[in-house]
Amino acid sequence: MSIKQRPNERKKGRDRLTNHLSLSVSRMPFSVSVYICIIDRLVSELDRRYWSFNDVCENFGFSNKINLMSPKDLRPAALSLKRKYNSDLEEDFVEQVVQFRQFVGDRKMTSMSSLQLLKLLRQ
Repeated sequence: MSIKQRPNERKKGRDRLTNHLSLSVSRMPFSVSVYICIIDRLVSELDRRYWSFNDVCENFGFSNKINLMSPKDLRPAALSLKRKYNSDLEEDFVEQVVQFRQFVGDRKMTSMSSLQLLKLLRQ
């Protein structure tokens, strides 16, 4: 009976592990720089969009709470919008907004979305 010998396995040396680590370390600066660049771009785009939507909200935000505002508070907001879009809005825009507020106020609604306002106009 002969005894079969197991083939000798070569042990992996430290150099193989070191090569793998050096490869990942060399990729690290590239990955970090790309990641930081992408995050920086994302933050700047979000910031730009925030200020754009903030401007829209300042201009048109009063329309979402038109039925809750008094005519005294509504006139300056409508006048500000009229000044920004002078060529697009008629001269009596401010008074039309105040009259519309009275129309909406007669409906006894406490909160109203823009979609609900459009539905009111279609009635």
